[in-house]
Amino acid sequence: MRKYLTFLVISALMLGTLNASAADAKSCKVISKSQAIAAAQRQVKGKALSATRINSRGPAVYKVKILVKGRVKTINVDGCTARVIRVN
Repeated sequence: MRKYLTFLVISALMLGTLNASAADAKSCKVISKSQAIAAAQRQVKGKALSATRINSRGPAVYKVKILVKGRVKTINVDGCTARVIRVN
């Protein structure tokens, strides 16, 4: 009986944590396009060409294109934290 109650308590805590993190992802304050460009330029030095907000299943992501030494690099920036996710 005690093992069963422990299992129920742990399961309830885990479900509450999962729901809270999903709610946090949906309720974040999305950064502006200029903030996304600034975050991308901190990572990759160059001239910003464009920035587009991508609405995906998860949190918002900005796709920023920067010209570096004659080549265009695409940087994905997290729309909630302004953290660079990916550089191509």
